[in-house]
Amino acid sequence: MPLSESILSNTGWNKFSLKFENLRLEAHYKTHTFPRLLSQSRLALILGALMYEMYGVLDHLLVSKNILNRIEFIRISTTFAIMVVFGLTFTKYYRKYNQLLLISILLFAGIGLLWKMALIDQRIFSYYFSGMLLLLFWIHAFYILNFINAFYCTFALMVITTVFFFTAFNFNYSETICYLFILFSAFGVSMFSSYISEKADRSLFLREKELDRTVYTKGERNS
Repeated sequence: MPLSESILSNTGWNKFSLKFENLRLEAHYKTHTFPRLLSQSRLALILGALMYEMYGVLDHLLVSKNILNRIEFIRISTTFAIMVVFGLTFTKYYRKYNQLLLISILLFAGIGLLWKMALIDQRIFSYYFSGMLLLLFWIHAFYILNFINAFYCTFALMVITTVFFFTAFNFNYSETICYLFILFSAFGVSMFSSYISEKADRSLFLREKELDRTVYTKGERNS
């Protein structure tokens, strides 16, 4: 059934969050996109768990034996948490709480990675720093968080990472600035990509619903 004329009469949206000002239209958009979000969430979570476990190879190749147990505990705990969220995608609660669950697990994975980076030798730091860059792109590449939630989630990771650099990591000021420049550049690129993708998706949704309404109205007149 096409959306009513009253709903489509107000199709404005917030230019920053991209959310529709009409709450009923926003609810219809979420319902429309949920099947895609569900399938992409499952794929993203599985690949995320595999990526995290693949770093276990680096753990055994590069990490000293005296901290290996702690590193493995962090990795296994994070992978387990990711798979718990994957399991929740098969329940009714995921429809209502998917954004909260995804934000929570992404922050958990990011903090776990930062914890590992604080434990390892500085000489192998760059190998694990690349994992943080991958996490940033992973958040946006699968389009599982809406733009505003992706922004706040990755911005929180940026703040937490910056705190780690100045408190837990043993780098001089120049090295710290270089690493943070790379990190914030990746943040900017991924956010821009996410913004453009969701804006285009919402525009397409509106065009489809307006077309459905036009066809439905013409059909009623002809009958």
